[in-house]
Amino acid sequence: MVLDAQLQAGNRHSPCYGRPSLKALIESFSADERPPLVRGDCAYGVDGEMLQLEELVQAYLFKLRKSVGVKQLIKRQWQRQNWSDMGQG
Repeated sequence: MVLDAQLQAGNRHSPCYGRPSLKALIESFSADERPPLVRGDCAYGVDGEMLQLEELVQAYLFKLRKSVGVKQLIKRQWQRQNWSDMGQG
């Protein structure tokens, strides 16, 4: 469900332009009315957006930009033997 949408000019596409409105939207809900998860693309996976949501104690999920460092981390983690079966194969 999309709770809110805002459109910006083409030169104002960074998530930082929507940060104040996102914070205000989340704070407008009582704790039991808040969405269980805020979802965003990889542009939102930066410190400013994540820190704001963590300060609000709001769960979030962002796509991950597969940079060289991220690819190396995935490769290291993939080799671990202590994975847990989550029941989905």
